[in-house]
Amino acid sequence: MITTSWLAYHRSAEADALQSRHPNAFLLLCQIARRARLTPCKITGLEIGQALIGDFKAAGIKSEQRYRTAKRYLTDNKFVTLKATSRGTVATLMDQGVFSLSVRDATGTPTAEQRASNEQATTKIQCTKKTKETINSISPLDDEILKAIWEATPTQGRQRSSREDLSKAWKKISQQDHPPLNKIITALERWKHSEQWKDQDGKFIPGVHRWITNRRWEDVPAIKTESATLTKLPWE
Repeated sequence: MITTSWLAYHRSAEADALQSRHPNAFLLLCQIARRARLTPCKITGLEIGQALIGDFKAAGIKSEQRYRTAKRYLTDNKFVTLKATSRGTVATLMDQGVFSLSVRDATGTPTAEQRASNEQATTKIQCTKKTKETINSISPLDDEILKAIWEATPTQGRQRSSREDLSKAWKKISQQDHPPLNKIITALERWKHSEQWKDQDGKFIPGVHRWITNRRWEDVPAIKTESATLTKLPWE
């Protein structure tokens, strides 16, 4: 019987959050979905929704370390399961919030294999419900970091922002690009002593979420004194 099959990408908040916050995990998930079987294969033994994932270069990831981190994130958050075999690592798509597979016969009815795959996915529903919550939530460590950033920000910077705005700005930066807390605090201190922030009683101090979004910890101003321009604060 003639069958039709396709892979669907869902334009969802879950997909957007994964791509923006964990780009390497998103790349790897794309690779798995692209390679996933739409029908069972007797030669490889792969079932619907399974794929040999290949190495980090095939997924477009820059290093083995980032590749391992991406695999760990996808498995920890129930996007996929991974199993080492003699042929290589086999991934099975578990969460259909980003990608889903569909295999139907000539009448448009899901095939027996598709129904079996759907039933298997349904048994994981309690796990996959946690995925979006995990992506959109702030970890305890990030929460502590954001509290420290908020407290270190001048009053004007807090008045022109909010904790929610700060949290959103932080989430938009991929995990691997989050700077150490001490670097952010030191940068804030440097900015607080800058001519720009001291001018007109802090008129030009931006909301802290904008400061984070624009990565201003990477653009630290020099501090002018009567005798010289300091490149470091006394306590640095």
